[in-house]
Amino acid sequence: MTGPGEAEADPLRVWVARPLPAGGRSAARLAALGHVPLLAPVLAVAPGDAPPPAGPVGGGGLTRAHAAGARAAGRGPVLREAGGDAAALAALIASDLSPGARLLHAAGRERKPEPA
Repeated sequence: MTGPGEAEADPLRVWVARPLPAGGRSAARLAALGHVPLLAPVLAVAPGDAPPPAGPVGGGGLTRAHAAGARAAGRGPVLREAGGDAAALAALIASDLSPGARLLHAAGRERKPEPA
């Protein structure tokens, strides 16, 4: 909002590089704030072609953003959430899984080395 004699600011043009669907939500929030989003994701989140591991697993791990995508895709409820970093996730897994249990960590080809 501008006062008397003040020029109204031009909207900001903002590049949204987040993958879909999160990038779409960010773009919508920016537009609602009066900005002009340019939605151009630099990554795509999609199933890979690697087969799942053979045999039973004791649990699975996903990042928060991908857990939300799993929920939306009908891949079941996310039962537990950690404190937001790799150390908290590792502690949660260690407290929940039996010694020797196998964990399936769904991750992308390009990722940070944690929580490997």
